[in-house]
Amino acid sequence: MFTLFRQDGRDLMTVVAGGVGMYEITIRLSAQEVAALCADETRAIALARDVVTRTAAYADRRVSPAIDPRNDADTVTP
Repeated sequence: MFTLFRQDGRDLMTVVAGGVGMYEITIRLSAQEVAALCADETRAIALARDVVTRTAAYADRRVSPAIDPRNDADTVTP
């Protein structure tokens, strides 16, 4: 499960990860990534899966703490 949204001028993706203990990972997205993800939702699904399975590869883009997109955000709808 993932959410694409914009907050404070940043394009972000929050992904639900974990097994027994669920947690969220929020990463920054480039404008080009947002356009590509909105044009083809299978890319968004693939990116979300990659973030969950290779979390360390996204460490430099991770927003900490995770942001709740339901609070003061404009959700990006594909």
